[in-house]
Amino acid sequence: MTEMPNENDFSDDLRFMYVGGEWVELSHDEQSEAFEIAKLRFAKSPQENQTDSGSQTSSDLASITHIQSKTIASVVSIILILVLSFFIIQSKNHDVRYQVISDCENISIVYSDAQGNIQSILHDGSTGVWSKSFSVNSDTIPGLTINVLSLCDYSASLEVSIVVDDKVVKNRGCIDCVINLSETL
Repeated sequence: MTEMPNENDFSDDLRFMYVGGEWVELSHDEQSEAFEIAKLRFAKSPQENQTDSGSQTSSDLASITHIQSKTIASVVSIILILVLSFFIIQSKNHDVRYQVISDCENISIVYSDAQGNIQSILHDGSTGVWSKSFSVNSDTIPGLTINVLSLCDYSASLEVSIVVDDKVVKNRGCIDCVINLSETL
């Protein structure tokens, strides 16, 4: 059997106050004040608490401890969710770089871009190196493709690489050839 609350008692969760024979819901600010009042009750000596009308020290302490435990558990849960979400999101995003090295003046390059669209360019080869970098989400674009053709009249060397997250995942070189590389993310 539960005992009747005293006038101005707070509920265990500090959301209600017993006033005029009924429980009245407290606003957020009033709940904060109720929490401060409950803390002050515990700061008093046991003799002061016994003379304080309507004081229920053990139940008030249990309420505050229960609220603090729920708050700590909630904060820990939120932090854990954020950390796991970060790692899940990070694992799906990849930094990609296509790289072509050749001594040929004209190179045909066909590749899939960050959106999965096919792009085609004719590289003049004057620098000897062509590269394209972008970020891609493996949920959106599951694979990468690059096709390179040397258009020189003489024997030209050609080397093609796919680099994902700073790691060479595909690499091939040859002379007077066509190189087709594909990689699944």
